[in-house]
Amino acid sequence: MIPVLFVDDEMIVRVALKSMVDWEKTEFEIVGAVADGEAALQYIEKYHPGIIVTDLKMPHLDGIGLAKELYEREYPGEIIILTSFGEFELAREALRYGVTDYLLKANFTDKELLEALRKAARKLPEDRRPSPKNEPSQSEFDQPRIYRMLYGTEEEKPENPAFDRAYSGRFAALYVFKKELLLAGRTHTARQNEPDLTSKEMLSSLISETFDTGTGMKVIPLTPVDALIVVPLSSGNPAEELLGKYLSRIQNSVKIYMNTEVGFVLSEPFSNEGELCANLKDCAKAAPVSFYKGFGSLIYQNDGGLYRNEVTQDQEDAIELICAGIAFREYEEAEILTVSILESFDRQKIHPACACDYIRKLLRNILIFGSGEDGGKEKRLAADSGECATVFEFESAVTQLIRTVKDNAESGRTGKYRKDVVRIIEYIRENITQKITLAQIAKLVNMNESYISRLFKNETGVNLTAYINLLKMGKAIELLKDPNVMVKEAANKLGFDEQSYFNRIFNKYLSSSPSEFKKRYKKSIKVGQNSIKDSEK
Repeated sequence: MIPVLFVDDEMIVRVALKSMVDWEKTEFEIVGAVADGEAALQYIEKYHPGIIVTDLKMPHLDGIGLAKELYEREYPGEIIILTSFGEFELAREALRYGVTDYLLKANFTDKELLEALRKAARKLPEDRRPSPKNEPSQSEFDQPRIYRMLYGTEEEKPENPAFDRAYSGRFAALYVFKKELLLAGRTHTARQNEPDLTSKEMLSSLISETFDTGTGMKVIPLTPVDALIVVPLSSGNPAEELLGKYLSRIQNSVKIYMNTEVGFVLSEPFSNEGELCANLKDCAKAAPVSFYKGFGSLIYQNDGGLYRNEVTQDQEDAIELICAGIAFREYEEAEILTVSILESFDRQKIHPACACDYIRKLLRNILIFGSGEDGGKEKRLAADSGECATVFEFESAVTQLIRTVKDNAESGRTGKYRKDVVRIIEYIRENITQKITLAQIAKLVNMNESYISRLFKNETGVNLTAYINLLKMGKAIELLKDPNVMVKEAANKLGFDEQSYFNRIFNKYLSSSPSEFKKRYKKSIKVGQNSIKDSEK
């Protein structure tokens, strides 16, 4: 392999150079990419690359200065320069110092880059072709083998028994994946299509650009949406400490240059291929936990096993309650209940895939109960939720949909129902702080209790008890936010004879006890006040 060094002060150019060719299929090996001539000289002194591809104009020491310095040192490598329009005089000057070739920076292709490299390689005599010295010795992490560890079938695995090589030391792996991996319910269970070369290398190239020299970390591209960072643990420091500042650097670079976000899953330490293979599978399973923790947060490989694959029946029942709020224009109560349910998923360890299915079902039901004759805007908002990848984004999408339904609601919505149903609705609203029974409602409209329940459901599409509970829970939240109102007092004010029954209903629909809700609300208020104080300093 012929070692190649890229030198350019623009990070995006360095990334593009490293990404535009599948270097593993060539005779060249990219041993580094630095930002100026001075850094290049230090790198060359240490690693002795055979070919140097350098920009002409750079701070500190430009391409001409670098070429001249290497010419005077009689460096036995070859130099290719990158030049822009209007820099041909400078390019000719560089040729005086033994520059092999030049490429027009604005529009050269991968084929032209390879052709220039091969032309330079032909000028390297076999006996003078330099080999890297002190090269980071992690070639033991073979990209095709690691790709097959995560995405290969049993038949594709390289050896039988599979992955039995021992590594030279103790390592940890950081699995890095783009937000797109979790969109629209995508999982790691299905093998990714073979990526095109540019997109495959882009993520790993951006990551490698964030590392300081001498870290010993190796970035292994997997697919266009994920990559692996191998972290040596020889220093004795934990992987979290070694990665430290790099997580935010990687996130910022990906946001700037790829307009997306990435998640991170840290593996357990390993010292052989079998352990790495098992760890990678667990890391992939843990990646969806970013749905709750947010992108940029560090997740651990064992986190994925903490979540269960079904929502509770109470959470299913809550959809009816939310739809009752939409149907009867109790939008604030519907929104409060929605936020409370979504916030409960992580506490109750509902698997992200189940949570996404639940939220999509909720969105469909909101559209059914809330769309007007056209409903175009509401449908577009629901469709846009397909771009959501975290519970926070879904929460924003659902609440925005509810508010849009509210803004577009027809006035006098209850007018479309029978007079008896309208009377029932008005009675419930006026007496929500009292104990409301079917017997009372039956007496109000002079009908049989069972018939009233069927009539209400047929007319509105909503269970009568669900509508009553919706309004009571909305009022309960309002009361419990008051620090001077105790849980027992709130129960009494809402017509509950027993606090235990109030607690049960509250927990059923809001996935939290009233006392837990008060504690969380009090804590959120304190956090908000501290934020305000901090901003005023």
